[in-house]
Amino acid sequence: MNPFIFDQALSISLQDLKRLHFFRSLNGFHESELRILIKDALNENEGVFYIKLCTNIQNPYLKIAFELNCKRITQIFEIRKIEGNPQKGYKWFIVCPSTGTYCTKLFLAKEGFRSRRDIKGSYKIQTIRFGHKREYYKKLMDLKRLKRTALKMEKPYSKPFYRGCMTVRNKKAIEAKWKLRQFTNP
Repeated sequence: MNPFIFDQALSISLQDLKRLHFFRSLNGFHESELRILIKDALNENEGVFYIKLCTNIQNPYLKIAFELNCKRITQIFEIRKIEGNPQKGYKWFIVCPSTGTYCTKLFLAKEGFRSRRDIKGSYKIQTIRFGHKREYYKKLMDLKRLKRTALKMEKPYSKPFYRGCMTVRNKKAIEAKWKLRQFTNP
C-alpha cells in the first residue's frame, strides 16, 4: 500500500476560495462550479466540483459535491469565523467533522475530503529526508550540532572558568571541537 503524500493530493483551501472571490458575495451565499482534472495512477478522469459557500451569521458552511469513481459524493463542512490577533479582522476556519480541529485546507482521500490530521500521510520532503538517506541526514545533523556547541565558547560573553574550575559549557565545547577534528580528519 502506497503512503498518502499530501503534495500530490488534490486539495481545497480557504485561501484558494478567497482567490476565486467566494468570500465577496453580497448576501452570504456563493455557488460555483469548478472543472478539475483528477489524475489517477492508471488514467486521468475529469471531475466536476460544485462548491457552495454560505457565510451567513447563523450557520456558515462549505458544501462540496463531486464525482469520484463513478460515485457522487456530497460533503458539508462547518466553517467558523475567529477574530484575528489585533482584533482588526477575522479569519475563517473549516471544522473537521472527524477530529473537531480547525483547518484551512482539505485533502482528497479515498472517502472524500478530510483534514491533514485525519489522514495518515506525509509530505514529499519528509519521505526523502527519512527514507534511504536517513544515515546521511543523521550525520549532517550531528555535525551541525557539534559546530553549534563548539562555537559557544567563541562568543564574547562566554566564561571558560568559574572559581578556578572549568565550566560545563567549556568542557562540552572542547569535547565538541575534539569530535569535529575526528569527524573531519578520520
